[in-house]
Amino acid sequence: MTIILRRLWVGGVVVHALLLWGLAGPIWAQPAATITPQELNEGWILLFDGATLFGWQAVPENAWQVSEGALRPVAGQKALLRSTSQFGDFALRCRYRAGSQTDAAVVAHWVGERVPPDPATCYVVRLGTAGGPEGSLAGRKAARTLPAPTGWRSLELAVQSGRVTVALDGQQVLDYTDPQSRRRGHVGVVCSQGSLALADVKLKPLGMKSLFNGKDLSG
Repeated sequence: MTIILRRLWVGGVVVHALLLWGLAGPIWAQPAATITPQELNEGWILLFDGATLFGWQAVPENAWQVSEGALRPVAGQKALLRSTSQFGDFALRCRYRAGSQTDAAVVAHWVGERVPPDPATCYVVRLGTAGGPEGSLAGRKAARTLPAPTGWRSLELAVQSGRVTVALDGQQVLDYTDPQSRRRGHVGVVCSQGSLALADVKLKPLGMKSLFNGKDLSG
């Protein structure tokens, strides 16, 4: 396994990201969290290492756990999880599994201390169907409905200059332009009810130059 520390200039702050490259073989029920050489060259980083809550803040403190290589809310309470770093424009990929009665969301550009986050001040992308079609932006625009498969789904989210796009299982379900673009904020996950698991969470800053040139941090 090769471990690389990448330093990125993201939205006015330096973010240190631990990149795990080439970890072979699954050691949990979910495939191990890795960055492929191609993803590394494209600028992707791991937001979730597959084993710990490093880089995340849980609200309440014990509301989230890592089990079988996935992030999971503790049953019986509303659970919120927020990245310790803030990001500007970015693309995000993850895999998730939501129960039939799950009301959850991935949050982009979450600012302030309000819990849960206000959809009017950030971008709240629905996971699970209890609150509306999956992939919808809460309080803003409903997503195109797709047949819900059993098991795991893939989510691709991009936020750039006020434009938000969402794809589920490789099919775009939402394209929204915010007339009042949000500049930056935390990435978060909210689960109000039901079961949820997230794995393979990766983020790629957009419109930023990496300080890592493949050899060193000279740019």
